[in-house]
Amino acid sequence: MQRLFRSLGTRLIITHILVAIAVLVVIGALLLASVPSLQRALTFRGLVSNRQASLLVNRQIAASQGQNNQAASRQSLFQALQDQAETQAIRILLINPATQKITFDTANRLAGTTWLESLNDDTAALRWWQRLFNNRLLASNRAVRNQTIRNTVRLEDELWFYVAGPLPAGRRTDPLFLVVMRARIPLWQTLRTLTEEMPPLLIVSVLFAILVMIYLLSAWVAGSVTRSLAPVIAGTQQLAAGNQEYRVPVDRTSLQEVTQLAVSFNRMAERVQQSQQAQREFVANISHDLKTPLTSIQGFAQALIDGAATNPATQARAAEIIHTEAQRLSKLVNALLEAVNLDSGQLQFDPQPLDLNQNLSDLFTSYLARSENSGITLQWQPFPAPLMVNADLNYLPRVFTNLLDNAFSYTPRGGQITVQAQQISEPAKAGAFVEVSIADTGKGIPAADLPYIFDRFYQVDKSRSGKRGFGLGLSIVRGIVEAHGGTVGVMSVENLGSRFWVRLPLRPILE
Repeated sequence: MQRLFRSLGTRLIITHILVAIAVLVVIGALLLASVPSLQRALTFRGLVSNRQASLLVNRQIAASQGQNNQAASRQSLFQALQDQAETQAIRILLINPATQKITFDTANRLAGTTWLESLNDDTAALRWWQRLFNNRLLASNRAVRNQTIRNTVRLEDELWFYVAGPLPAGRRTDPLFLVVMRARIPLWQTLRTLTEEMPPLLIVSVLFAILVMIYLLSAWVAGSVTRSLAPVIAGTQQLAAGNQEYRVPVDRTSLQEVTQLAVSFNRMAERVQQSQQAQREFVANISHDLKTPLTSIQGFAQALIDGAATNPATQARAAEIIHTEAQRLSKLVNALLEAVNLDSGQLQFDPQPLDLNQNLSDLFTSYLARSENSGITLQWQPFPAPLMVNADLNYLPRVFTNLLDNAFSYTPRGGQITVQAQQISEPAKAGAFVEVSIADTGKGIPAADLPYIFDRFYQVDKSRSGKRGFGLGLSIVRGIVEAHGGTVGVMSVENLGSRFWVRLPLRPILE
């Protein structure tokens, strides 16, 4: 459950981050989608301003030089345009519309070529030139005098934005077209220009709106998770208040982690309820079973003290009863202490090489008398080779003694108990294992009790508690087996019998 809580916490943090990223990506995508048109508009706006500056320079030069010194005027114009191009980082062309010759290029690469030749890979851009360079339109200069063209052209494998229009030449007989060119404005420069021209209040408002949007979306997503957690929170409150019957509905959320958390919570609540119920039953049973021997011990001890047991036979009988009941109490206390020590890890084991075949053969021999007296057939199926394991000689044999005692206790007269030892291998684990199984033909274990059969204080036949133990034996069995690196399990069918198995790592004989 802690893993699920960590997963949910991580998911909430990741959700906030993803929502913020998603909002920023959407805003960035919208901004990038508008950048091309914005770049185009800003580029053309700058070029129009550059063209106006060129026209002013032309007028000033024409006015100062006069019409009788056209060569000097043109040279001054070329120099002024060159200076302007370097200062403003643009490219300026002068084109003779009659011949379509480029008479001037501030980059000094296209002078002497024709505009049409430079556009041979972009014929769509020729349309306005074809219209404006038509001799009939040029004869009537009024048609093109005030016309300004905005377009793009691929020139020398580079895309250029340009603004073009007629260049007033005073009384010059050869009109020129002025083409002011610039590559696309870089993205960073476009954004900088945009932010510089936007009012500060508008920028602050946009940023605030973005933060509010991120907060609202994050709060909505996080709220959906917390709403899904509400039944689990209510369950913890109910459990803390003592309502162990409450179960969290698992169909109230679509989040897989919350569903797993609800299932885990219900399983935990069920186990807590069963554990407390088992402990209450254990306290009730042990109180009754402690009271019976204590009453006997107290009664017979008082009889001895008062002199009621006058003859040796009565005194011996009283002493025997006191001794038997004291042994029963001692056995119970030792079982409780052993269970506590197993849980706390304080029980010390001394593993030594042990041949389970031989050990189980000796155990089988010791139970033959009980088998005959109880009318139960006892079979032993050993493995044909030694089965060496590392085990504590004082504790591991008690595992099989406990399982055999249970088998005899729950197998009716005329039944059968089979003890089998074999060597197996588990695909999920490396190495070989020893499996010892104890199967009986007794009453079996109900399916509802199987998941809890090895829990402490759990008893299947609760009506006979005290006579069959206190629900500690199988818990101790599991603790001892797991301390030896093994596993224990059970398969049972009610009214047909049970099969308990113990698996331990095999110790190579050559060691």
